[in-house]
Amino acid sequence: MATMDRRLLKAATSGDAASLKHLASQEPGVLLGTTPPGNTCLHISSIQGHDEFSESILALDQSPALHSAVNKDGETPMLAAVARGHASLASALLRRCIERQLCEAILKQDRHGCNALHHAVSRGHTKLALELVEAEPALSRAVNGRSESPLFIAAMRNFTEVSDKLLEVPDSAHSGAFGFNVLHAAVRSGNLEFVRSILVFQQLGHLINMLNGSGETALHLAARNCKPDMVAALQIHQGIDVTVLNNAGDPASRVLADAANQTKALVSRFNSNRVRQLRGNEAHGPANPGVAAGNPSSGEHLPPLHIACTHGHERFCRDVVLALTDHQSPAATLLGAVNADSETPLLAAVTSGHASLASFILRCCRDEQLGEAILAQDRRGFNALHHAIRSGHRKLALELIDAEPGLSRAVNQYDESPMFIAVMRNYADVSEKLLEIPDSAHGGAYGYNALHAAVRSGNPGYVIDSEGRPILASAASRGYVGAARELLKHCPHAPYADADGTITCLHQAVLGGHIELLQFFLGSKHLGKLVNMRDVVNETPLHDAVRNCNPKIVGALLLHPDTDVTMLNGSGNPATWVLPDDDAKTLNWEPDPDAANDTYNLHKQMKDRVTSESKKDIKELTQTYTSNTSLVAILIATITFAAAFTLPGGYSNDAGSEGLPIMGRKVAFQAFLISDSLAMFSSMAVAFISIMARWEDFEFLLYYRSFTKRLMWVGYIATTIAFATGLYTILAPRLLWLAITICLMSVLLPILTWLLGEWPVLKLRFNLGNTFKSELLDMV
Repeated sequence: MATMDRRLLKAATSGDAASLKHLASQEPGVLLGTTPPGNTCLHISSIQGHDEFSESILALDQSPALHSAVNKDGETPMLAAVARGHASLASALLRRCIERQLCEAILKQDRHGCNALHHAVSRGHTKLALELVEAEPALSRAVNGRSESPLFIAAMRNFTEVSDKLLEVPDSAHSGAFGFNVLHAAVRSGNLEFVRSILVFQQLGHLINMLNGSGETALHLAARNCKPDMVAALQIHQGIDVTVLNNAGDPASRVLADAANQTKALVSRFNSNRVRQLRGNEAHGPANPGVAAGNPSSGEHLPPLHIACTHGHERFCRDVVLALTDHQSPAATLLGAVNADSETPLLAAVTSGHASLASFILRCCRDEQLGEAILAQDRRGFNALHHAIRSGHRKLALELIDAEPGLSRAVNQYDESPMFIAVMRNYADVSEKLLEIPDSAHGGAYGYNALHAAVRSGNPGYVIDSEGRPILASAASRGYVGAARELLKHCPHAPYADADGTITCLHQAVLGGHIELLQFFLGSKHLGKLVNMRDVVNETPLHDAVRNCNPKIVGALLLHPDTDVTMLNGSGNPATWVLPDDDAKTLNWEPDPDAANDTYNLHKQMKDRVTSESKKDIKELTQTYTSNTSLVAILIATITFAAAFTLPGGYSNDAGSEGLPIMGRKVAFQAFLISDSLAMFSSMAVAFISIMARWEDFEFLLYYRSFTKRLMWVGYIATTIAFATGLYTILAPRLLWLAITICLMSVLLPILTWLLGEWPVLKLRFNLGNTFKSELLDMV
């Protein structure tokens, strides 16, 4: 396909439908262009979640090409939308595929083997998952690169409705990661009803005695987790074999409850070693042999060695240097001499392309501590490293950097640095070595720099690492959030993982403890999908964060809506089980195997900790609240008491009714008396309750705050009603409109007060929609 027009790329990224229509009217074929990662405009729109823009694309292009297009991650537009959590857009694309009978597009799996159903279930979009199963039941038969089936993922996350729907498909896959199956998942998640549903199906009966990757049956798991109901449900199945042994040679009856803790400790030690190995690669700096500067003579012209180096006579050069050494002659003078082009023998050998000879001369210079001879530049400003890279002698270039890192700081007369030349030629190993030197020059000709060179050279993913690590991963390992932001600004689809996919930039940020960079990655629509991606030892970023005992990192990951805490590592454990025992006190988390299926442990322990800390300050806060509340209550009581003896309309002076209220027979006046009395009684009650508060009783304080808050609302509302009815009694006979207006304002005042006080919570509830949980606010 053709390269995507930059105007279309900008419109697709921003969701500018007007620009799209304008471009399509001028060039109808512009919609089929792709970016270097293989994304069409519909891919980009799906990744960004632009529903309106996607509808505009589909309205302009009725061909199936855009629906079926696949990027380098193996994603169709629908698959890209589901993977980024845009359920409504994915549903619309699914309907279009159904209308055009594009079954292959619906069944497509990405490079990790996940199809749309995998992603929908993993992200909790149960409605979309049901639509997918209804549209194409064959989706249930696929397993991803980790051998996980949609049914297994649904069971792990306790999505009973989706699980039941998948069980209705006769040949649904039931396998899971690390040898687990759907029955293992149901037992671990504690879903007793689903376990029973599985055992009802005859075609799944063989799962009852199947061993997982840890050599355990479902009965072993139930026994180890001390779930008697689950054990009973499994034992009544006619195909159960209670004599099956696990890897330790024990039947389920002998499985000890503390086996999980022993396994967890072993896993923790193993993965701690892995983390140290990963970090060791980054902490390993370039070797510095400590070469001292010499003082070679440059005035004496010694053509034999220069000529031999130019023509590549390595044996002759060796004999010369050996003869000088045997006769204790100053070899430094010969090696440091320069010719008319300001070339030392080393420079002459490299310039002429004799790499092995140059390597020999380099070792001689290093032995003689001739730092200046190694750093020498010719009359055009080139040093030995410039020439080695330009001539393609990468091994020699690495030797030069090891011998004298200062070579990386030189630029020639064209302002070209060694790093710039290496990147232009796609020499990843040399570029990586140069990047390890803190003050390496990075400039290039005509104002270009190393990053410009990487883009121009067509380096796939701008790889600068001999191990295939892209720039984004290098920035993540060092915590350079500014560099990452700038890179993604210009290259939104830059690669995020090593060439072999062993570790992502999100793992790097977690392992390095870079919270700001982590939050930036999680907020990126392109990189948000990395939150559940596993590394070389099958662990997600959440596993690494919990093991490192970093509460801020764990909190940031848990706040991301797509984080799946049920994902298992290489040992079959979720993130809640990998916290090291000796560091558990850091976070006050104690993983509970009985609730390992979701965030129960993390949520419960954080809630307990917040509650404990809150109790320390509750008395002081309540005292402040009491003083303020009692002051307001006394003020309301004073106002209402005074209003009771200065009645609206005054008192009668007529004979026979002296001292009686003039307006006493009017309904509005009677309402005034009732509301005024109610306001005074409730405010007086609050004032006296404040005096009798028992500060030593925590439960009483909580009850006191709740009770007085309700009484104060009663007093507040009753006061506004008394004000309104009192004025209505006086004004209604002559100014009815004004009396009604005041009454309406008085009635609306408490409502407006409540809205202003609750606005932050109401706004949060509106933004979160169905995902809002009031218990989280109660926890705070």
